[in-house]
Amino acid sequence: YCESGTLSLGDSTFCGAGVGTGYAVFALNGEILDLGGNVFLDDCPNPCDIDLDGTVGGSDLGLMLALWGPTYPNGPGDIDGNSKVDGADLGLLLACWGG
Repeated sequence: YCESGTLSLGDSTFCGAGVGTGYAVFALNGEILDLGGNVFLDDCPNPCDIDLDGTVGGSDLGLMLALWGPTYPNGPGDIDGNSKVDGADLGLLLACWGG
């Protein structure tokens, strides 16, 4: 929620907030400055599908191992969003296997 001011958005992806879904992306009492490159998706991609091929498998595991260590929040392989690719993410990836 933004009480006032201007919210600048660029090169961002918003998912799971399609029209008529009952979900709000954000509440804003001000202006939105569209910097371009924004994408609005009805469905969110599976965070375990690191290579974005539509399934969770060996190539996702390989990418996760290559990305192992510190990263930015929710970066590729950081499934739990704690700014690192680690054993917790590996457990989540294995739980998603085949999906």
